[in-house]
Amino acid sequence: TPGLNVITLNNDINLTDTVPLRNGTQTIIDLNGHTVTSNAARVFDVQNGGNLILSDGAIVGGGDTAVYSVASSVSLNNVSISNVIQGLLIHDHKSSLGADSTVHISQCDIDATQYGLFIHGNASTDEKTKIIVEDSTVTGNGYAGIITNGSNFGTDITVDGCEVKGKYAAAYFPQKDSVATLKNSTLEGYTGIAVKGGEVNIIDCTVTGTGEYTPLPEDPANLSNSGWWDTGDGVYLESNYSNWQTKINISGDDTKIISTQPDTLAVRMYPTNAPKADIEITGGVYSSDVSAFLPDGYSVSSTEEGYRVTGA
Repeated sequence: TPGLNVITLNNDINLTDTVPLRNGTQTIIDLNGHTVTSNAARVFDVQNGGNLILSDGAIVGGGDTAVYSVASSVSLNNVSISNVIQGLLIHDHKSSLGADSTVHISQCDIDATQYGLFIHGNASTDEKTKIIVEDSTVTGNGYAGIITNGSNFGTDITVDGCEVKGKYAAAYFPQKDSVATLKNSTLEGYTGIAVKGGEVNIIDCTVTGTGEYTPLPEDPANLSNSGWWDTGDGVYLESNYSNWQTKINISGDDTKIISTQPDTLAVRMYPTNAPKADIEITGGVYSSDVSAFLPDGYSVSSTEEGYRVTGA
């Protein structure tokens, strides 16, 4: 078929150069249980309408990124990625096409030295960069499991049935005009989930903040515009992007949000008076009282398992 490449590996291979997949070419690679080892800065470089379907094997890098995507389609199934700075880098703001990447990750194990997934939206179109991660493990050992870039907004991220871990946060969402939905997953980091923009939906998840509390500045103006304060909380909304609409919705009877160290909180918003920032909790169990975030008709009761939120 014109424009279609189908490759099946019969043995492990070592690569020294990046594999470029560009300009509408569809490439299907069945790793067939084998390992691709590469010292290239990017193992696979998918750009400008390229299409990569990769399955059933391992990528062991030695450079920066296992899979790089700009305005393209990428699908990974049953693939392990290791020994790279970032597992996947979705970099749509570099595109001149006004197009967005679509990335689907299923049954994968991504173990990166810094970032499991690093996602930049296009920031210039009405469409959104779309990422779906299902039944996978995503680890960022040096920084975050899943991280987005605040300057390059416009993403739609779904994480379902996953285990996400990061050194400083399991996930960081600073983007305006973006949505992240986390379902049926476990997330753990120094601060579990840090949010500074967009809409974040947490449904039937277990989120754990493991770090010690770093006292917040008395003046919110001393918060950084880049990154977040290491509060050690389970879920932390840093609302100093005062012009960005930011909302966290937490629901589900099976949700459990925990902070493990003194002075940390299950859920925190700082500063609390940002006009466009809000947290709404309608279910779950928490390691500290979350009464301040309940809509009308909901209440908190102290139980052996923690602070349980119930409806009227």
